[in-house]
Amino acid sequence: MIIGKLPELSVSIFMSNFTSVSIPNPLFQKTKKRLAGTGFTSVSSFVAFLLREFLSWSKEDRGKEDSIKEKLRKLGYF
Repeated sequence: MIIGKLPELSVSIFMSNFTSVSIPNPLFQKTKKRLAGTGFTSVSSFVAFLLREFLSWSKEDRGKEDSIKEKLRKLGYF
């Protein structure tokens, strides 16, 4: 039955565009609590945002890396 195969197809497409990253459960829970009211819909969307930001830094921005690391450390990410 074609209808029965459609959800499998959409899951297959979804799975090919994403992968899993493991973080300690306490860090996940702490992050989830801090995201309340921020506009992020999930811990995954927040982590993706952080990684995109980190990877887009120019050489000039990398000079600010220590300051940003300290902010992230205070938030519990390092």
